[in-house]
Amino acid sequence: MKIELNIGLDIQGQPNTEADRQRRADQAQRILTQFSPCSWRFATSYPGPSGTVQEHGIFFAFETNNLFSVFGIVFRLAERLGQDCIAIFLPDEAFGTLAGPRAYKWDGFDIRHFIRHQPILIEVDPATHHGESVVIWKTGGEATLALHQAQLDRYQAQRNQIARMAA
Repeated sequence: MKIELNIGLDIQGQPNTEADRQRRADQAQRILTQFSPCSWRFATSYPGPSGTVQEHGIFFAFETNNLFSVFGIVFRLAERLGQDCIAIFLPDEAFGTLAGPRAYKWDGFDIRHFIRHQPILIEVDPATHHGESVVIWKTGGEATLALHQAQLDRYQAQRNQIARMAA
């Protein structure tokens, strides 16, 4: 099942320096890449239904068969980041929701406010990034270093195990 997340990096009532936003982005990446290989991209502004939104965000895309774990992990991530909620979208199901300790404060999921990630695997780069091979994903005209080799190996091992169990 494909899953996309929108995570705001600007937290109301907290410091929002570049270092604060980067720390939040790093924390989200660490948590989500432990759960599943994923791709991501950053934005300092993005188109909204009423014009350009001047807000920092990080947008994730990944696949999983364990939807309930995703909701729990995203809820806890929102708590850790100090966010009201994180937007979750399941493109194959055309379903979206908000998960977090204060999601009730919002009007619910609205696809018009959701930034689609839509990654496309374009190549495995033999070069290294911090000493590891990486996979490059194409996201809306940008190339993003997304999966470190260890994550790719773990993901492939999981896929192989699922294939063996299905056979």
